[in-house]
Amino acid sequence: LTLYGYNHKIKELLDTIIDRMVNIKMSAQQFENIKERVKRALQNFRRDVPYEMAQFGVTYLTAER
Repeated sequence: LTLYGYNHKIKELLDTIIDRMVNIKMSAQQFENIKERVKRALQNFRRDVPYEMAQFGVTYLTAER
């Protein structure tokens, strides 16, 4: 997880994100709906136009690790 922006509020933002990730509440149906959306997005990735695939690749390769 990488956060960018104004440093004076970044700690509060990180705390909020972590809290919501740890304390997530959703029904089994909501989880299944999200899982299906992600699955479809991954399957459709190969059908994207080339410039979008290239943009994803550049973002992935230049991301700080």
